[in-house]
Amino acid sequence: MAGTTWKKFTAAFKAQVPGAALKDDKAVPEIAQTYGIHPTKVTRWKGYFENGTADAFESKKRQGES
Repeated sequence: MAGTTWKKFTAAFKAQVPGAALKDDKAVPEIAQTYGIHPTKVTRWKGYFENGTADAFESKKRQGES
């Protein structure tokens, strides 16, 4: 049985999606369909974005490279 492969999203992409969600008058499911992701991700990323934790989109590996 093959293992599950997960999509990896860049920090820029993760910041772009909630930006579109806040800017556009579209519903979350429409935005999710546009970007090809699950609506829960849009809602979660939007919450991070609104709370000013956009740095949460950076990988743990990159945060330690300062």
